Amino acid sequence: MYDAAKNFSVHNQPCCNPIRGSRYMDLVRRVEVCILKLDKLEAATGFQRHSLSLLCLLLVFSDRQVTDPRDRIYGMLALGTAEYANLLNPDYNLTPEQVCEEVAIKSTQRTGKLEFLSYLSGYENKKLPSFVPDWTVASGSLERIEILLKRVNSHMLFRASLSTPAKLRVISKGAIAVQCQFFDTVESALHPIEHFNVFNRN
Repeated sequence: MYDAAKNFSVHNQPCCNPIRGSRYMDLVRRVEVCILKLDKLEAATGFQRHSLSLLCLLLVFSDRQVTDPRDRIYGMLALGTAEYANLLNPDYNLTPEQVCEEVAIKSTQRTGKLEFLSYLSGYENKKLPSFVPDWTVASGSLERIEILLKRVNSHMLFRASLSTPAKLRVISKGAIAVQCQFFDTVESALHPIEHFNVFNRN
């Protein structure tokens, strides 16, 4: 079903313009996302032999409704596998922001990866440190979730530190220190939208 939905989308782009933007395309996108979620659940129940990132689950199921925002995280804890299993214990004495920070810090301590940085989608919650994603709010539309998932999946293609694990130290509440190596300095950068427009004109 996933292949059929994906192939329909790909086929539509070059030759079947009349159906673009129709209710059928919206339905196909929903099918793709729903099957992706089922695939994540399948991995969580042991049918696949790879670790299931709790951080990825928090994004995939971010559109689910909850009464307590902390349950967007606590409700997913049992689905994490391997190094993500039992990542933290539910504690309702903590604020939603403290729970998010705990996920970011403990995931790095467990995995040796700064994976949580890939989930930053805009510094919108002023109560959160700038390095902590807000996993207690819905990620928005299906299109937004798809974009974030593609970005998260692509981070696995990059390994600047090779097999060297990340070393994270908590300095104080809302502040961390991470060991790093400076290679160069970026003098200027083009805004992503401007870059896209320039690419299209050429």
